[in-house]
Amino acid sequence: MQSQLRLVEITDKDRILQLEARVAELEAMKKTTTPWQILSKEIENELDKVIEKHNEKHQVKSAITNILGKAFYKNSVISMTSQECKDAEIFIKFAIDFIQVRRSEYRHNKK
Repeated sequence: MQSQLRLVEITDKDRILQLEARVAELEAMKKTTTPWQILSKEIENELDKVIEKHNEKHQVKSAITNILGKAFYKNSVISMTSQECKDAEIFIKFAIDFIQVRRSEYRHNKK
């Protein structure tokens, strides 16, 4: 029975190697991004150039996200493929350009 226990025992060096391997695995998982996460950051960066107020940027991004989800029949945009994200860029660029032009044209109407 004691010989069986010795086979199960792990040295500190082995334990450290296993933990380092696990940490490397978790780090790799952390760095994995979906096509939507990349596109989402691009949307945020573009909206930062057009809209000053944080809550308005959030509302516009939510609206764009909602439209894209409906257009691609997705329960969640995070599951969009690379091709779907590429196709979505056309709409996103149009929407942001539209907002930028209209906001500059109608800024004088702001009270």
